[in-house]
Amino acid sequence: MTHRYIEVAIGALPQRFHYHLPAELTTELLQLGARLVVPFGNRVQIGFFVRYVDQPDIVKTKAILAILDSPSLIPSKLAKLIEWVANYYCSHIGIVLAHAFPKNNLHKIRRRLSLTNEGTAALHAGKIKSETAETIVTALLKGEVLFETLRAKIGTKNMTTALPSLRKKGWVKQRWDFESPPEKRKNEVKETLDVFRKDTAILLNINQQEAFDEIAAALKKGVFSPFLLHGVTGSGKTEIYLQSVQTVLAGGKGAIILVPEIGLTPQLFNRFFSRFGKEVAILHSGLSASERYEQWRRIKENEAHIVIGARSALFAPMETVGIIIVDEEHDHSYKQEETIRFHAKDAALVYAKLHHATIVLGSATPSLESFHNGKTGRLRVLSLPTRVNERPMPTIQTIDLRIREQWVLPFITKPLVAAIEKRLERKEQTILFMNRRGHTPALLCGDCGQKWQCANCSVSLTFHKQEKKLLCHYCGFQQSAPSVCPKCQAARLIYMGAGTEQVEEGIQTLFPSARVLRMDRDTTARKGTHAKMISTMEQRDADILIGTQMVAKGHDFPMVTLVGIICADLSFGLPDFRASERTVQLLSQVMGRAGRGDTEGEVFIQTFQPEHETFRYLSNYNAFCQAEQGFREEAGYPPFTRLILLILSHTEEQMVAQKANQLASILKQSCHRLGVTVLGPASAHFARIRKEYRYQILLKGKDHVRLKSALKKGLLDFNKTDLKGVRVIVDVDPQSVI
Repeated sequence: MTHRYIEVAIGALPQRFHYHLPAELTTELLQLGARLVVPFGNRVQIGFFVRYVDQPDIVKTKAILAILDSPSLIPSKLAKLIEWVANYYCSHIGIVLAHAFPKNNLHKIRRRLSLTNEGTAALHAGKIKSETAETIVTALLKGEVLFETLRAKIGTKNMTTALPSLRKKGWVKQRWDFESPPEKRKNEVKETLDVFRKDTAILLNINQQEAFDEIAAALKKGVFSPFLLHGVTGSGKTEIYLQSVQTVLAGGKGAIILVPEIGLTPQLFNRFFSRFGKEVAILHSGLSASERYEQWRRIKENEAHIVIGARSALFAPMETVGIIIVDEEHDHSYKQEETIRFHAKDAALVYAKLHHATIVLGSATPSLESFHNGKTGRLRVLSLPTRVNERPMPTIQTIDLRIREQWVLPFITKPLVAAIEKRLERKEQTILFMNRRGHTPALLCGDCGQKWQCANCSVSLTFHKQEKKLLCHYCGFQQSAPSVCPKCQAARLIYMGAGTEQVEEGIQTLFPSARVLRMDRDTTARKGTHAKMISTMEQRDADILIGTQMVAKGHDFPMVTLVGIICADLSFGLPDFRASERTVQLLSQVMGRAGRGDTEGEVFIQTFQPEHETFRYLSNYNAFCQAEQGFREEAGYPPFTRLILLILSHTEEQMVAQKANQLASILKQSCHRLGVTVLGPASAHFARIRKEYRYQILLKGKDHVRLKSALKKGLLDFNKTDLKGVRVIVDVDPQSVI
């Protein structure tokens, strides 16, 4: 059958567009993701082939200009994953497809002109009468010329007039291609080639060996095999990953290793590169366009068979995947909160199934969903209950921040200071955790009570002392720090609370000779600074590391024997059903940074609520999961129900409230008899972000198919109304409902 009409996705545009194939291209068999050159308005764009259509949705379609990929550069199983992500998360397939290509492969297309034999004959026969046409043809006598080069020579107007006629007569032909990427730099693999010593496999202990044997047996069978590797911090999960990947490579297949954030990539990459060398490629958003293209090319051309990276690494162009590893599987960073709101862990499970591959979800504090799936048999649980070499877990001491006599400086207590002094004397290292960046999180006038709020968001501005500015951590709004209150002219300004910058200032005051690092979004914004800090800690060129949750995840510093949690209360009381889970996970993870070497670790937890139930569970995560499951089941939250969150936004609060009420009413009708509950609408916890007011509607149901059916019907009816500029975001399986 000859196909004539096709559907094309163009960039992030929410609609798809119909084109037709010119006669000379109708025999081409296109696959999902094949890149096309298409006319779009008065421009030329790259589009992605989506599907063939029998009948276009417009009367007169335009012809595509060129097919750049035949077959598609996207492997067939990856194409199926892309379709699943787009459908499941109600996302536009063009946006998902764009994730599968590096930026250098998505722009800088070039149009080349050349002379046909007929054109040469026409020139010699004197058939070309127009001076402009003759100039074009003469320029092409020597060979192919870039359209832009010729246009610069004779002018846009002349080209627009003469070229179509020459092409119509068959005297000039055109083709499209990409501009060659910039000259290949030394990619990250080559740069580190001589830095790390060659690593060899480590002898596994009994628990590690049992876990590895089960994974190896599954790899041998070659069937979809999902595992939950539940191992305490420091139990040796990474060595199991390494030996499992070695088994996969020996079988001629590839491996994908996901980490929740690019900050965790350097240490894991170093371990894998030391073991496997040039087999390793790295993919994440922190790479430049040329670096990312080079890594993508190495994977596509089978030069690398191990891919390490954050969410987007799942879309690497690997033909055959034998194992997918999701490290720190509990981390909510695996859920992308912009563009495609997909969860990389769930997508990885689907992808492993498509490849008949093994997938290992690893964590010391598994998500409640994974814990439940382990209990019900959907995941095979592999346990590592002890640290390697029988190292003990760190001891825990709680400090009551309500006893102000204990304070040396704001939020820095005498017991913590004494513990830090001891580490400095013993040449050991300390990590201080404060999950709030900046110097002070709130500012108010001590006379009139004036508060400094963001002009665009319903949040307080954070004082950054080093920059002498008040910043919004949501939209980036900033203003100079005031010296007096603009409302009453009083100079009694009160800075409330503390952040990492204030903690750093206090520690440097108390320990002027200590080598102090601060790791947060402010200090790691510049490329390479995060990896440099990690290296500094590894080389023991720093004594104290202060930071946000960046310091809590995955790092292995053997000389860190003390962890101080400056204020453990910051996430208590958030109106989110996952708040308790995240608090226990985060505190457990940061505690796990202590005592990973030969010296026993110690943890100091400073809190205003030492009696809080959270602290009972820090040494028994299984007990927390059991208790939390009871609450979730009773309240009707995951993993016992499925959720879809709808977020409506508009610059006018009255307008978004009105449309939210209208959508909720429509949804309640479509949800009738489907067993789906509609909650809301209600103003979001952060009611205004980036000048837009936000309202939320939450759909709850046990059956995901019915849930999506109710949503689809409701949105279809809602979209028929006048939306008045109100935006609707669909968040399937939301990780936060605030």
